[in-house]
Amino acid sequence: MNGTQKEGKSKSNKHYVKKVEMLWRIKKKKITQVWGVIFGVLGLPMSTSPNHFAIIMDGNRRWAKNTPLGAPFWS
Repeated sequence: MNGTQKEGKSKSNKHYVKKVEMLWRIKKKKITQVWGVIFGVLGLPMSTSPNHFAIIMDGNRRWAKNTPLGAPFWS
């Protein structure tokens, strides 16, 4: 490998990082907009919204099938 190949690879990594950062900003903006709609529908002020939230992917399908809220999705 010569110096130009290493330099080219470094540039492509920087381009990739910039692209990922841009996509994250777009997704973050959409999440914030959805969060605002939810609070608006519930009649809550945005000042009461959390600064951070987490989505926990739980695959407990049997439990969801047996609960009133989850049953329509799995029937």
